[in-house]
Amino acid sequence: MKFAVATLAAAALTPLAAADFYIYSMKSGSVNDGMAPINADGFVFLNNPPDCNDVNNKAIFMSSLSDVSGGKHGVRCKGCPDFEEFEFNNKMGYYTIYKNRDYGLFTTDDKKVGQYKMNKSDHFQCGKS
Repeated sequence: MKFAVATLAAAALTPLAAADFYIYSMKSGSVNDGMAPINADGFVFLNNPPDCNDVNNKAIFMSSLSDVSGGKHGVRCKGCPDFEEFEFNNKMGYYTIYKNRDYGLFTTDDKKVGQYKMNKSDHFQCGKS
């Protein structure tokens, strides 16, 4: 299995007193299990700075979707990579980050619960190049 993960943001979101978490965009990845290679576009959510073991065993992978409302789990990114809105719905919750609101992290009832910090210099690759 090979993952090539580039950074949308090694995003540290600090919801009030909760711990930070990191969001990486997966720009290209391939899985070759005897079938044709599969390219995936999506996002990886991690609790700590990444290592390849985390990506393979602990990460929450979310597909890029046009709508994540209701029971749909995934990420909607308007204007990526320098996004206007970054909305995600997963087991961590349902939140949106807004560029025009100083990159605040907001709940669905418009309560600010954290702050987004972008770091495009951070990236990593797992597997053979």
